[in-house]
Amino acid sequence: MSASLRARSPHTGATDATGARALSAPRAERPLGIAGAGIALCAAYVVMLAAVYVLTRRVFAVPFEWGRLGTAVLVIAGFAIAGELALPTAGPAGFAARALTWAAIPLALVLSRVLPVRQLTRFRASVRS
Repeated sequence: MSASLRARSPHTGATDATGARALSAPRAERPLGIAGAGIALCAAYVVMLAAVYVLTRRVFAVPFEWGRLGTAVLVIAGFAIAGELALPTAGPAGFAARALTWAAIPLALVLSRVLPVRQLTRFRASVRS
């Protein structure tokens, strides 16, 4: 690891996390409470992931499929945030709605072509053998 990379890394994560939390702090009439804190934490992780990628891309060159990764993050985050903001949080109806939302994520990933059917078929075949 290069000296310049080591020198910047410890402060980058803390700065990114603080910035992401400050930017995503609830400013609406109705604060989100603990859900808002969870959403802000996820935003901070995304910012730190981007910073780590920028700082290490020369050291560890990995050819990621950014389109698929970005689509997967958007689909999963969309379901998580929509479920948190729109679905009931208590009782059997809340549990059932959240379970159905969770179960719909793999289907959404297949429909958005993040998980092609061909790859799923190969995966099932490799698990069976």
